[in-house]
Amino acid sequence: MHWNTSSDCCWRHVREIGFLGAFALILSLSSALAQKTQTISYKNGDTYMGSVRDDKREGQGTYTFKDGAKYVGEWKNDKREGQGMLTFPSGVQYSGEFANDAFHGQGTYTFANGDVYEGTWRKGKRHGQGTLTYTSGASYVGEWANDRREGKGIYIFADGKKHTGTWLNDKREGKGTVEYPDGSRYAGNWQNDKRHGQGTWIFPDGSRYVGEWRSQ
Repeated sequence: MHWNTSSDCCWRHVREIGFLGAFALILSLSSALAQKTQTISYKNGDTYMGSVRDDKREGQGTYTFKDGAKYVGEWKNDKREGQGMLTFPSGVQYSGEFANDAFHGQGTYTFANGDVYEGTWRKGKRHGQGTLTYTSGASYVGEWANDRREGKGIYIFADGKKHTGTWLNDKREGKGTVEYPDGSRYAGNWQNDKRHGQGTWIFPDGSRYVGEWRSQ
């Protein structure tokens, strides 16, 4: 077979795919050539198998720790960045977004005891909107700040009670309402996770008590 290597032929192919397409193709080929797959064994017993660029982990890769923990996912500039999954021998698992080697963005974290948090993360901590589901049957849906319940949220207890209100430093604080399975309800102020201040207790028969409460 005879190949036409003239400049006219080259330019004809460029015109066929378009200048932008050709440029994108060149960039793609350059990136592919710069990236390579390697297996690296570290002195501490850890291993990495995946894409490497300029002697740094870049792209898709698997990092296995000596203790059995494993990260499978994306890397950028030698750090976990993008989508990934981190698992531990204890059963702890995180699946979601990473940034700068930390949980950051949307992610699901499964604790060793089976509790599951699903929501947003910031710099390795639960921060923003999220749901924590306990193996006991209880659950919290609401706002988080620096790994603690903070802001507006709803907590459903395992026995069926439901608290709707505000939280501060992982405790009920400010305005909140608790609804009980027997039909009774308390609506009022909370302090340090206890009823405190002005509040109203409504009994199942509709009668009520309105007054002050003091936490002990």
